[in-house]
Amino acid sequence: MHPATRALLDLYRDPARAAQLSGADWPALFGAMRRGRCMGPLGVRLRQAGVMASLPAPVQGQFETALMTAADRRHLLRWELAELARALAPLGAPVVALKGAAYELQGLPMAQGRTPADVDLLVARDQLVRAETLLKGAGWCAEPMDDYDERYYREWSHEIAPLRHPARRIEVDLHHAVTPSLKGAGVDTERLLAQARACGAFQVLAPADQVIHCALHTFKDSDLGGRLREVMDFDQLVRAFGADDAPAFSARLWARAGELGALRELGLAVRCARRWLGTPVAGSAAATAEGSAALSADVRPVVLADVRPVVPADDGPRTLFDRLLDAAMLPGEYQQPGTAARGARLLMLMRYHLNRMPLSRLLPHLLRKSWQGLRRPPAAPN
Repeated sequence: MHPATRALLDLYRDPARAAQLSGADWPALFGAMRRGRCMGPLGVRLRQAGVMASLPAPVQGQFETALMTAADRRHLLRWELAELARALAPLGAPVVALKGAAYELQGLPMAQGRTPADVDLLVARDQLVRAETLLKGAGWCAEPMDDYDERYYREWSHEIAPLRHPARRIEVDLHHAVTPSLKGAGVDTERLLAQARACGAFQVLAPADQVIHCALHTFKDSDLGGRLREVMDFDQLVRAFGADDAPAFSARLWARAGELGALRELGLAVRCARRWLGTPVAGSAAATAEGSAALSADVRPVVLADVRPVVPADDGPRTLFDRLLDAAMLPGEYQQPGTAARGARLLMLMRYHLNRMPLSRLLPHLLRKSWQGLRRPPAAPN
């Protein structure tokens, strides 16, 4: 692990360390933060710890600039949410805000450090067409696409194609599920909706479900390249929702993940978050290992080795898969990832695609997309 990355993780775990840093320490740290897209989350941690005011003025200025940028995007997000609430009011069915939109609606401190680019909404599948019709009738529209891509979104994905209002910059992703279900059963949307709770004009998932969805989004539905910020989201959700009774909340997390079929993803999120950020999630070795055991079948065809990662109740020795996650997800020394990071990210990208589609459908899909990319005319020079 690069020293600047280690220093960044140490600072997140113990914000009081900021007072011990010299002016010469900060440039490398800021580089790691920018590569990891986590200046905002770290700034929030420093604010929460009450150490921001003790930092040198130039350092404070860097963090304040990042938080001001986040505040501007949050203003756009709130405006978009108000317009969406107005457009979807005739639906007469629950509309659940996910991820950044949910954090903003709940007023969670972590929302202060995020720079949202989209709004993620979830509706029951039988309400999807009606919700889409209402949004398009109010001015939102999707980019033109061919019949194949239309079918991909309608039949194979867990959301429709992104929508955007021509007068605004925030994209809207309308989901009917939280994970693709082409490979495996996926997470039962009805179970999530049954425990959702009202939050203004929308609903939000139950606290444990929000944490589990963060783990699912990161470790099941992303390529894992440079995803430290998402693990920070996981950490801050755990700290916010488990503040009153961390052991009880941890127990609820494991139990709920078992109900939803998300033990594997929760186990991976806990493994990374505890190693990197000191996230306060308690749990039995049996529960965590059960989540990790399913991973070996996930990794074996990619790494071509029987990795058999084990996730103990405490932090144990790093496995080969841990090293791959470190290389793929953490910011390295340079803006462009090095050879090890590129290799790890390629393996994680392969894992991501294998999680989404069976090979019989994945290979034709990738061949088609590659061919389309080759035929696409090069972008005009600036």
